[in-house]
Amino acid sequence: RLAHLDDKSKFLLVTQPLRGHLALLASEFAQAYGGKHMAFEALEQVTLRQVIKDVFGQDRLPDIDIENSRYLLSFGADFLSTWLSPVKHARGYGEFRQGAGKRGVHVQVDSRFSMTAANADEWVPVKPGGEGILAMSMIYVIIMDGLGDPGVASLLTGGNGYQALDAFRPNSTEMKEATGVSADRIVELAHAFASPSNQPSLAIGGGSAGAHTSGLFNLRAIYSLNLLINNVNKEGGIFFNPPPPLEDLTKLGVLDMGMPASFQDWKDMDPPDVLMLRGVNPVHGLPAAANFSSVMQKAAFVVTFSSFMDETASMANLILPEHTYLEDWGDDVPNPGPRHE
Repeated sequence: RLAHLDDKSKFLLVTQPLRGHLALLASEFAQAYGGKHMAFEALEQVTLRQVIKDVFGQDRLPDIDIENSRYLLSFGADFLSTWLSPVKHARGYGEFRQGAGKRGVHVQVDSRFSMTAANADEWVPVKPGGEGILAMSMIYVIIMDGLGDPGVASLLTGGNGYQALDAFRPNSTEMKEATGVSADRIVELAHAFASPSNQPSLAIGGGSAGAHTSGLFNLRAIYSLNLLINNVNKEGGIFFNPPPPLEDLTKLGVLDMGMPASFQDWKDMDPPDVLMLRGVNPVHGLPAAANFSSVMQKAAFVVTFSSFMDETASMANLILPEHTYLEDWGDDVPNPGPRHE
């Protein structure tokens, strides 16, 4: 079917985010037929990945050292349930709480009472979408009181000091309306986060904080808090991962295949002649507004590689069963990685 396509751009391959040599194989397969490859991830981290690149200039997600932190401030990141690597985070959280050092303090800023919020020392309810405004108000307080790195403070404010952030004064009426958090509480959070006695402290954000139209702004403000207290590549802070040891994967940009397509990419998709899907169920995972079911119905031929008769497989012309992940094997370049060479 692929060999007889007049317009090779009408071939689309959809997989879960791929890394390692399987990503290399998928890349070469799509390129050989002049087609397009898209990655689908039900719990996607597109906004987080973009913010990490914007704030830190890194193309890979960092490793967050919860284990050695002493003050953990989490904005919407349900890291004990579904966010990124909950098993790894739970292990680090155990050390954070009951390790050899001082018991860490965990504050969860969240618009819902998540599993992570239930385990926190304090849950700070925030209005949905107001997480970034709260973080910016904390930045205002930290800079005004001289608690952060002066060089970073100058960069964040264009050299104009805290006055440049006057719109985020915690005692303004707009701040209370936007966040639902009192001015006194914002000042307390800022002082606790930047206090020398609570170092190393760590601010993370994700989940609901990045899922609004203000998601990019929210996460940029949240992760900028880490720059202010200078906890990057330091114990108890944020560590960047070394490049993968597989040169062919790095040179060919295959790791980019681990980047899921955005919602707009799915919404703007034109129906291909040949659609191939592997290990994904976008009919179930994408919202109705993405209109993926219509794309499948208009495609001339749909092939799915699946071990289960799910919503997407039931609409395919051809189903090719494959091994489950418990029966399969391969190599991987984890993201986020363990930061060790």
